[in-house]
Amino acid sequence: MTESGDDEPTQHVIDDVALETAKEMTGVSLHTTDEGLRRRHCWNKEATKDSIRHFAHGYGDDNPLYTDPTYAVDTVWGDVVAPPTWLYTVDRTVVAPKLPGIQWIHGGNRFEFERPVQPGDRFHVEVRQTNCERKERPGSTDIVLQEGETKYFDQRDDLVATSVCRTLRVPRPPAGGGDEGGNGDDDGPEIERWTTEALQEIEEKVLAQTRRGAETRYWDTVSEGDTLEERIKGPLSLTDILCWYAGYGTPLYNANEMFVRERQRHPGEAYRREDIGIYEHAAMGHLDPTVAAGVGAPKAYDVGPQRITWLLQVVTDWIGDNGFVRAVDTRLQGMHFIGDVLYCRGTVTDRRTDASTGARLLDIELRGVNQHDEVRITGDCTVQLPSSEWSGDTPLISDA
Repeated sequence: MTESGDDEPTQHVIDDVALETAKEMTGVSLHTTDEGLRRRHCWNKEATKDSIRHFAHGYGDDNPLYTDPTYAVDTVWGDVVAPPTWLYTVDRTVVAPKLPGIQWIHGGNRFEFERPVQPGDRFHVEVRQTNCERKERPGSTDIVLQEGETKYFDQRDDLVATSVCRTLRVPRPPAGGGDEGGNGDDDGPEIERWTTEALQEIEEKVLAQTRRGAETRYWDTVSEGDTLEERIKGPLSLTDILCWYAGYGTPLYNANEMFVRERQRHPGEAYRREDIGIYEHAAMGHLDPTVAAGVGAPKAYDVGPQRITWLLQVVTDWIGDNGFVRAVDTRLQGMHFIGDVLYCRGTVTDRRTDASTGARLLDIELRGVNQHDEVRITGDCTVQLPSSEWSGDTPLISDA
């Protein structure tokens, strides 16, 4: 959420004065702690075998490259590595200063990776807003797009990755509903209901999914137009979201007296449930349909970085242990609700050699659709693979 400590109660409009204040933050380095981390965005300061495993299991990935040190020691990396988006646990990447009390929605990320994360890596970040502009939505309230850059540095001050995050700021509806809210019961799309037979069909497909693993996929054996094996995530359940939070972390959420103190600093981020009068963090809309309605969503829904990580798994499973994700750019589209299935797919669009390094690269177009074939996420990814004719581009970690 915001980085300032001057939040006011929830706002239902974005006025010009507030928008100009937010624009003035463009280019300004945002506050970090003495350790160089953003207090309310950081869950892990250091990569450990446990935190890497917890993150992978949190989105349903038991890849031994991430979770089994005995297996990983015999790979090119010599130890477990973290899934690319594990870096969300160091910094959420949302850069949306000011506009207190205005709900934010994750719009997608571009990540560029210099090397994989491994146990023992310790991080600090540099964060700044790069853009802030009003966007018009026909027939509805205006929204604000805020974009920000997060640079992740390791214990040697080497750059490990850079993220650019797109965040949409949307005014919450007034208490009692709004043009997007409803009451979580009668308004908005129906929660998908699955028959035993339909669920069994999905689960059979899930169990048949494979992973490339130790069998090296060589760059020169891939052709433009090749399709990646589909990954199926869902139907989305509350358990899936809780497991995601167990690995992704919850630095924005606080319990009991810590929540009371935090609410004094950032009252605009609290949502008061009118039915029983208590306060919840607004992000509980991911789990609770009552809170979801109060912040403008018709049903409980997934977490943006969770959906991004699902989509990227179609790539990491396909490239195998010796492949390396160089960059990924994702764009979230629409909402993905409890009960929905996401079908994650990819197609190779280009095979090329980096002119400056000689690295063998593939460009991959990514797409995730729900059970109604509605697009819920798109993306583009660049990966590096070894060549069977020349091993000089094998993405080994430096001994430095």
